[in-house]
Amino acid sequence: MKNILKYILLFLILSFSSCKEEFTPEIIDFQTALVVEANISDNLEIQSIKLSKTMRLEEEEPLIEDNAEITVLSNDGENHQFSQGTNGVYYSNTAFSAKPDVYYSLLIETSDGKVYQSSEVKLPEEAMLTNVYAEKITKNDVEGIQVYADSKGSANNGTYFRYQYEETYEIESPYYSGFEASLKNIIQFGETYDVEVTLGNEIGEGRICYSSNFSHGINQITTSNLAENLAEAVPIRFIDGKDPIIRERFSIKVIQYTESPEAYSFYKILNDLGSSESIFSQNQPGAIQGNIYNTANSEDLVIGYFDVALKESKRIFFNHEDFNIPTPAYFYDCETITYDYKDNLPVPFDGDLNERQALYEALKNNEYEIVPEQTEEELIYTIVRTECANCTSFSSKTKPEFWID
Repeated sequence: MKNILKYILLFLILSFSSCKEEFTPEIIDFQTALVVEANISDNLEIQSIKLSKTMRLEEEEPLIEDNAEITVLSNDGENHQFSQGTNGVYYSNTAFSAKPDVYYSLLIETSDGKVYQSSEVKLPEEAMLTNVYAEKITKNDVEGIQVYADSKGSANNGTYFRYQYEETYEIESPYYSGFEASLKNIIQFGETYDVEVTLGNEIGEGRICYSSNFSHGINQITTSNLAENLAEAVPIRFIDGKDPIIRERFSIKVIQYTESPEAYSFYKILNDLGSSESIFSQNQPGAIQGNIYNTANSEDLVIGYFDVALKESKRIFFNHEDFNIPTPAYFYDCETITYDYKDNLPVPFDGDLNERQALYEALKNNEYEIVPEQTEEELIYTIVRTECANCTSFSSKTKPEFWID
């Protein structure tokens, strides 16, 4: 779940005018609620829990719940403390994993002394993420690559799956040159704009980069209404064949959570109410009920669900050539511009652009860079916008540890 704050409309009472007239929702009442995003897995890892508050529609920045004390309790006596990180995320002080047949609950004490606790939950029955793969398809008249997942449950009465993904893609600067341009002998209102070109970093910094994106929204499925306890060809991610993220090598890690029927129902209602068709329906706040409550005041609103889930992931790599898809365009328009450094006469004298000054203006704010086609001997310089020559201007040069070329 990316962020429960997008569903704060559940806690607003809206007034509607006639369907024949344009209307503006009027907020009659607003009540602040604690928002809890808490999912503990069976993986041995640093677990995380996010706390925030509901915000008004006109507010843009999320409201973070700071300085809370968080503990995950278990009936086997192993309790786990959390410490606050950044952006409202709290991390467990040590790595731990949820164990089978152990009941867990969440305890939160906020800085204003309010205490919240969840009901007890435990891991569901065992399940597997059996396969992750990609196929070339046409979706809504758009040719692209569809990533699928296959899952298998063991519960007799069906299994409940929720999916997320992390994608990482390689970026290669189409005009990387290794040249660096520096300006000297600058006279602010004069005509001297000297350009010095030197060979750049020998290891090619700025030529290859890597960026990552994370899934949004809620994607889940249940096998409870299927003949077999199998979830096959579950659509995870569709990538337009013209999307530049597949211009070079692409990788996606699909993460599967096997959750309880109660958690599945909570997320399903949350997802349904967040759709464009139903977000403005007259659902009352009581229409969705989590498993976290204020121990001293049952009327205190809390949004969220504490869940303990099985977590499994698989990663795949592919290139667009693997699916016979043409190379997508780059992320930016990379039209080159060529200037003659020798041309330094103002327009009134020769009737055309002062190219030396134009070169200076383009280079001084690092918005453009020299490209390999430049011929320094003749003082003719070809430039292109920096994003096309040095991908570190919008991405990271750090190669992920998991990356396979």
